[in-house]
Amino acid sequence: MKYVKKSLNISFVILTLISTFFIRMPFSSAKSFKAKVTGNAVALRDKPTTKNSTRLDTLNSGDIIDVLDDTKIYDKDNNDCTAGWVKIKYDGQEGYFCSEFYTADLSDQYLRPWNTPKKAIVGGAMYIAKGYISKGQYTSYLKKYNVNPSGSYAVYTHLYQANISAPKSEAYTSFLAYYKNNAMDLPFNFSIPVFENMGETNYNPATGTTDANLDRIDTVKDAEFEKKLVDFPDSYKPYLRALHDEHPNWSFTAMKTNLDFTTAATNFRLTGAINSTNTKLTELDANGKPVPTNEKNWYYPNLGAVKYYMDPRNWLNETFVFMFENLSYIQVEDKIVKSVLSRNAAIAEFDAIDNQSFVSIYQEAGKTANVNPVYLASLSVQEINSSNTSGNKFTYDGVEYEGLFNYYNIGAYSSASNPLRAGLVWASGGLCTQCATYTPSSNPVEPTPTPTPAPEPVGDVKNIGAKVNGSYVSGIALGTTASSIQSKDTNLTYSTTGVIGTGSTIKYKDGTTFTVVIYGDLSGDGQINSADLLKLRQHLLGTNKLGSAYLEAAKVTGNDNINSANLLKIRQFLLGTTNISQG
Repeated sequence: MKYVKKSLNISFVILTLISTFFIRMPFSSAKSFKAKVTGNAVALRDKPTTKNSTRLDTLNSGDIIDVLDDTKIYDKDNNDCTAGWVKIKYDGQEGYFCSEFYTADLSDQYLRPWNTPKKAIVGGAMYIAKGYISKGQYTSYLKKYNVNPSGSYAVYTHLYQANISAPKSEAYTSFLAYYKNNAMDLPFNFSIPVFENMGETNYNPATGTTDANLDRIDTVKDAEFEKKLVDFPDSYKPYLRALHDEHPNWSFTAMKTNLDFTTAATNFRLTGAINSTNTKLTELDANGKPVPTNEKNWYYPNLGAVKYYMDPRNWLNETFVFMFENLSYIQVEDKIVKSVLSRNAAIAEFDAIDNQSFVSIYQEAGKTANVNPVYLASLSVQEINSSNTSGNKFTYDGVEYEGLFNYYNIGAYSSASNPLRAGLVWASGGLCTQCATYTPSSNPVEPTPTPTPAPEPVGDVKNIGAKVNGSYVSGIALGTTASSIQSKDTNLTYSTTGVIGTGSTIKYKDGTTFTVVIYGDLSGDGQINSADLLKLRQHLLGTNKLGSAYLEAAKVTGNDNINSANLLKIRQFLLGTTNISQG
């Protein structure tokens, strides 16, 4: 009897000691459920108190937790959590969390989990609108290169993607949609960044300067329009005049960044990636090889490449100016959206899961989120592949997921071990792992993303026996006239009707333009004669330097060196003892 009494007394002492520190609400019916965190930087602790406890993790608004026991525990001597502590599980760890900072309402502002294509397309548009467009990143250019000093996020931060050429690809897809559907005269507004210390000419990593792909007007034709260009540097104005001449209802706004151009490019180089092994565009390792990122087929760009894609003057033609288009909602015909979607079979026709056409879904997403539906469609064409639109099973960080879609690759951070799958996990919102409400197809998810190649221009210089080399076209035989090859590809037009010479341009039907190089023709008359010999001699003496296509035309020996050997080669050609290849 004494033994039992002593045991009861010990138990009473222990219970008394516990109640001295913590009070558990009596008569509560404990429940377990999922909840969403509503506060930022909220601690998960190993004990239900802030005193003498260890912080196991830090949770932020939107994180999903498992409430294991919702019975409130109060720390009598420390009132840092007046709402009471509950036991939860987060990321495999069990601990205590202040109940003030969660809600059982799991509705997601972006419609996650994205377990149907429509939820991913509409919800993703809402995310882009709220997270980027409404925050001052309202063009394709600004979503990649955040240089808006009036935006919500600090410049150089909050970047939508790593790909330094993404704005160019998105602009090209939008352009084709407008062009093919006779919608180029909609009243577009373009917001174009202006930097400090840009230099007098636009930047190209191969030659240093070029305007090969741009039309220009060097004289004032419209005095009223000229007043609207007052905030643009003189180096922008010839290209804007040409665009205005072609599309008088377009408007252009200068965004003064107050940023040094080289400093800005240096910052974006640190977070950029490029889908190219061109050593003129990539960082190189000790062996002269491009340095890869953690994504297959992607490499770190060098400063010259970033400058090239960042310099707005490189893209002031009707093909690529759409990277500066204001992305707020405009009403467009279904056929324009359909034209964009047709470039990717995954979104070309009908969404059987939602029983709705993709054209209708993108139109609805645009209206709902106040975003241009053509832009949304263009972004999807670039970002999706079979991995993020199949809903198939995949494993990420040891967890199996199924039934998820991500049509804009949101959350596919380049720092992730597998960015594409990380984006699909983001699409779950933390709300589910087996998210399907139907039976997805059985094709396995690809382990790594396959980049969507940039669309090709309409037409092909191969049809006239030539080839594209960067911004130049070469391989045209000496003395060829435009009229003699006009019929070989009617999608191509020429800046001359006579002999094609160095500096002549070939324009594709979609507006993409390349400059012709005739090796040995340094004067641009389409011939190789004493005038070219004089041009090269002046270049070597430094009295009249060659530039752009004419400098390229001087490379008659088959390498990049320009010296007395090139001079000798042209002299021998004039004597009839050698030939200069146009290959």
